[in-house]
Amino acid sequence: MHELSVAESICRSVSERVGDARVEEMVVQVGALSGVNRASLEFCLGEAAQVTGLKLERFSVERVPARARCECGETYEADELMQPCPRCGGFSRSFINGEDIVVSKLVAVEENDEAN
Repeated sequence: MHELSVAESICRSVSERVGDARVEEMVVQVGALSGVNRASLEFCLGEAAQVTGLKLERFSVERVPARARCECGETYEADELMQPCPRCGGFSRSFINGEDIVVSKLVAVEENDEAN
């Protein structure tokens, strides 16, 4: 399951960015063509946060459709790699997005030691 290694990489990267801060909220966007299963990544993020020591309170994983531009000029959303152009039915297109995995929102709060 490569989602676990992806989740660990995300948590390590976020941890490097926020240090010891507590992450109140994190949103990860998964492109439709990324090859990552949204539900599996969501499960693995919780586990990876524990393994990496990331203080992660809330997180969600959103699926983002791919956008393709056909040689006929049509731009359209594609949920899978082999989805033809809705205008001409062709497969000669380039993908604009949909292959990425992105942390689109990160809310971190610095822990205050004044209580001690």
